[in-house]
Amino acid sequence: AAAIDLMVRVIAEEREEICDKWYLRPVLIYYFFSKNMNKGIEKLEELKPIIKNRILAQAKLDGQFFESILDTGLAVAALENMGYHEDIPAKSIQYLLAAQNSNGAWKKGAIYYAHASPDKSAASGGEEISTAVVLEALVRYQSHERSRHVESTSF
Repeated sequence: AAAIDLMVRVIAEEREEICDKWYLRPVLIYYFFSKNMNKGIEKLEELKPIIKNRILAQAKLDGQFFESILDTGLAVAALENMGYHEDIPAKSIQYLLAAQNSNGAWKKGAIYYAHASPDKSAASGGEEISTAVVLEALVRYQSHERSRHVESTSF
């Protein structure tokens, strides 16, 4: 219960970027929180529209969210986790698909930072993390699209 109360306060007080000493970007917090929301924790339901709007406010014309490919994957996955499949811009899916490297991976993105680096210069991440997040987002998006297609063609 205390952890859930803390999550609610972080969003209500707009402290996403400073609530953790390692994960210093809002999109990471949205993604982590959305994983819990997907489990049906009733008290977190009130956060869903707030986080959705904060994510969508970061959409760029080319489909990117926030600052990177990894951020876009995190944002898409968070929207999916919260049940906002219909709000995911098709351009964001195309952006992710177009960004895949010839080796099948996606470009390394920063996932966490050394606490001694408040300027975010000591970032860590890897192609493996970016690829896993982007694949999660794309597979869940594709699964939803398939189920929607099946529902529309069922008798």
